[in-house]
Amino acid sequence: RLLINLSAEDKPFLLNLMPILKAHGLSGAATAKAFDITSLQETAQKAGVDAILLSQPATLKALLGETATLEKYRGSRLNYKIPVLVINPLAHIHSINYGKWLLNNDLRKLKRIKQPIQQFSFELIDTEEKREGALQFLSECLVISHDIETNSPLIKDNTLILPADITCIAFCSLHKTGIVKTFVVPFIDFQGIHYASPHEMEQAVLFMRTVLALPATKTAWNGSYDTQYEIRYQAWPENWTMDGMILAWSEYSELPRAIEFHASLHCYDYIFWKDQSEQAKKAKDNMSYWGYCGQDAWYSLRILLSLLSDLKEHQIHNYKRTFRQVYPDLYCAF
Repeated sequence: RLLINLSAEDKPFLLNLMPILKAHGLSGAATAKAFDITSLQETAQKAGVDAILLSQPATLKALLGETATLEKYRGSRLNYKIPVLVINPLAHIHSINYGKWLLNNDLRKLKRIKQPIQQFSFELIDTEEKREGALQFLSECLVISHDIETNSPLIKDNTLILPADITCIAFCSLHKTGIVKTFVVPFIDFQGIHYASPHEMEQAVLFMRTVLALPATKTAWNGSYDTQYEIRYQAWPENWTMDGMILAWSEYSELPRAIEFHASLHCYDYIFWKDQSEQAKKAKDNMSYWGYCGQDAWYSLRILLSLLSDLKEHQIHNYKRTFRQVYPDLYCAF
C-alpha cells in the first residue's frame, strides 16, 4: 500500500496510474499537498502505508534541497522510516516513448523496498602496504570495473599550458568468493600532487598499470574515455571485453546513456550521487571526491552484473557488432 504524493499537474493522469499499480499488486491513496519530511512521514504513518511514491517537486525540494529535481532523482530510494521512491511526472506515461516502461521498472523496486541497502565503501590506496594488500585481492578477481576522474585543461591566451589529466582511478572488483571491494588510487588532490616524492607517484602509476594488466575481465562505463587517458601512462586494460554502456545500449538504444540512469534501472537501492563531484570540488573535499569516483566504478560493476543476468538475444547480437568499434574509436580519441 502506497501514499502517492503527486503535483497538481499530475492529477489528470491519476486514473491512468491506477491500473498500472494494480498490475503490480499495489494500491494507495493520493495527495497533491507539498510536505516537509516530518509531515510526509506522519501522513504516511496515519495512512498505514509501506512506502511513498513521490512526483511532487515541492516535496522533493523540501526533502533534499532547492537543487533537487524529479529529473535528477527519478528512480532514487530515499531511506526514511517509511521509504520514498521518486518517479517522473505522471504525464511521462504518455509524453515519452519509454515513459510507461520506465514507470513499470521503477514500481518493480517496491518488491524490495524493505530490503536493506548495499552500503558503499572504499579503501584509499596510497602506500606500499595498501598497494600490496589490494593487489592480492584484485589478482583473485573475476571482473574489475575501472573509472577515472580528470581535471580540466589549463589554457592561457588560447595556449594549452597543461592538458587534462587523471586525478584518481577507482577499481571495483568481484572476487571469486563473491565479495565486492572498491579501491581508489589518488594522483592529484585539490592541494596538488598527492605524493611527497616522484618515486611515490611512480609507484602509484605502476600499481595502475599492474591492475589493468591482470587477466580478469575489465569493464567500464563508456571505457573509451577512461582508456584514452590510461594509455598515456602505458596502463593498458588487458581483456577489456565488457562495456556496460554499450551492453545497455544494445538492449534498448532509445534510453539515455548516462550511468546514473542505468543505475536507477538495475539497482534496487539506487540514489542519485552525481552531484557529489561538484560539491566536493567546491568544498575542496578530497575524501568526498574519491568516494564519488569509487561509486562510479561500483555502480558500473553492479549494472554490468545485472545486465549479464538477463541477456536478450538481440542484445548479444548488437553488442557483438558494436563493442568491437571501441578499439578503432581509440585512434580517434588520440
